[in-house]
Amino acid sequence: MTTVDLGTGRPSLGRVLDFAWSAGAFTATDAMRSAALTRSTTIEAIDTLVDVAVLRELPNARDAGEYRAGRPARRFELRRDLGVVIGMDAGDTHVTVEVAELGGAVRVHERSDLHPSQSVAERQEAILRSLASALDGAA
Repeated sequence: MTTVDLGTGRPSLGRVLDFAWSAGAFTATDAMRSAALTRSTTIEAIDTLVDVAVLRELPNARDAGEYRAGRPARRFELRRDLGVVIGMDAGDTHVTVEVAELGGAVRVHERSDLHPSQSVAERQEAILRSLASALDGAA
């Protein structure tokens, strides 16, 4: 697993990232307005998030057909393929595992039966098998 230090103590990164989670494609101006930061602070935060591959830079507005006048704005979006979120429900009779992209799209939904007479070790093994299967299916 790769760990990236985003510069703890820099709340601007968190504010821009909070905005990016639900923004879709956005410009620095969009992030600046939402995060209530200065332009230079916003651009610095965006550049840091691009450098560590949390955000991706999209084609500019001219290339996207949204160009009006002047220099086209740089556009960005959160990398939805950066990781996954795993949800699991292990009950008395079944285990359900869902693997979703960061944007919320479910990649895998698996449900396996459990039996109440299974030992703790057997249940743990079945749960871990279900988790491994779901992760393999999401890859």
